[in-house]
Amino acid sequence: MTNNNIFRMFNPQAPKVDRVEKRRAQVRQAQQAYRERKEVYTKALEREVAKSKAREAELLRENERLKDTVQKMAEKLEQLGGGGPDTAMSAPRKSMTRTMADNMSSMAPPLARLGDIDSVGLGVDFVLALEKPCLEHLHGDPEKPGDPSGHALTLSAQACAVSCPNNTTSPVARESIDPHALPAAMLENLLALSKDVCPASDDRITPVQAWNLIRSQPHFGGFELEGLRTLAVVLKDVVKCHGFGAVLPQSVFRRLLFEFLLKGRPL
Repeated sequence: MTNNNIFRMFNPQAPKVDRVEKRRAQVRQAQQAYRERKEVYTKALEREVAKSKAREAELLRENERLKDTVQKMAEKLEQLGGGGPDTAMSAPRKSMTRTMADNMSSMAPPLARLGDIDSVGLGVDFVLALEKPCLEHLHGDPEKPGDPSGHALTLSAQACAVSCPNNTTSPVARESIDPHALPAAMLENLLALSKDVCPASDDRITPVQAWNLIRSQPHFGGFELEGLRTLAVVLKDVVKCHGFGAVLPQSVFRRLLFEFLLKGRPL
């Protein structure tokens, strides 16, 4: 073996194809390193988002408790004849009484109207029902715990961060998510962030966006609960997850919305 063969990489007479392949290998290696760093960074961001949402939920719940306490104290003061601050007396009650049984479960009266039920609880139950396909992989691939999950902007992920913060790898059971733990503002926050997942130009919408379209209808309060239940069941066959949370075609959703809730009503 000659020196030229031993030190071929330093040989200026080496075939050009060798230098091209070497450069391609270097580029592939650099791209792989970049992807790995990006995945680690994204996973770290997802963990921080989960922690932040859990802290936010606790603060919002505490805020609701304090408002409720102030309201009760103001009512008690008025009963004693002392009167209370106008702002306290005029403030609406913020205590949440949403439960699965009171909202979308079969225990609620089938002819109940949505206007008679806590709308926040209804929204939480509706969104969680549509996000059910994501629960098996809510934390990503169990065999690749270091990879991003892609579900940080779902209600299920944020509810899980509040209800079971120690579960960061295993599939999530629907029963382990406590809808009571979610403050009213969480749906609004997710709605504001949903445009980053499904922008207005996209035909697909997230479950939170679907719920917003329902509650934005002028006859929302008059919709029957049974119609909403049926719509949620039918939509489960339409919802897909492509690795970044549940989405569904907006055109299909609007057609089903009309069929189960809007048909026969003045537009």
